[in-house]
Amino acid sequence: MSSIELRLASLEAMISELKTENELLKMLTPLEAFTEGLKAASPAEVSAWMDACKSVTAEHAPPSKKGKKVVTTEKKNTNPTGPAEFNAFVQAVWHEMAASAGVVGEHDDAFKKASKDVGITFQKARAEASRRKAEMEGRDTPAPKKVITPAPKKVVTPAPAPAPLPKSTPISMPTPEIPSDEDILAATAEYDDVERERMKKECESYGWEPRMFNGIARWLDPSSGDVYSYDAISTIGIYDSENNEFFPTE
Repeated sequence: MSSIELRLASLEAMISELKTENELLKMLTPLEAFTEGLKAASPAEVSAWMDACKSVTAEHAPPSKKGKKVVTTEKKNTNPTGPAEFNAFVQAVWHEMAASAGVVGEHDDAFKKASKDVGITFQKARAEASRRKAEMEGRDTPAPKKVITPAPKKVVTPAPAPAPLPKSTPISMPTPEIPSDEDILAATAEYDDVERERMKKECESYGWEPRMFNGIARWLDPSSGDVYSYDAISTIGIYDSENNEFFPTE
């Protein structure tokens, strides 16, 4: 092999190594850098960012289920840019937040589990994406809602006393029924099927059960009696199963 061929081979190896390092640096870009960049971006640049997020999500989104009956609920559209575009933005923010905690990779089950282990859940990413979107659009940005994440269960002997019921007027009711698909759609009209499926899998992994409270689909933690909104963002109240009484907190 001639000296020129040797030099060419050496240069190719160097370029390949630099490309690999560049990809690693891009994956480990601090979350603050993305945030500051979006704050300083022009409307056209923000639109291009959202389009790129949408394109990436489309490549990894699961195939839609055909033949499923969809019940539409008339409700004011609070997301004028469209749910698909916002979902892409949520996914991008999810990856940024996870990367700041050292978790990178494809948007698959392994990534979701690893990000959840470091405290970065879908609900937290969605709340942060909503805050950023409102900020970019010049709207008031309320403090992010606290996402309810149950603490790991521990075996304690003797069992601790149950938490005191909230100070509110109890509502007597029959045993809460399991919500139908239509009830769930009505309670989550602002979400799409992909987000509903994520909510379902995550809440069921906590041992929660879907139940109807005040005519609305909710999640019930049977171990504590806590009742949450179907998107798990808000605590709705506490259910006393012994006396079939519901103590609302909102």
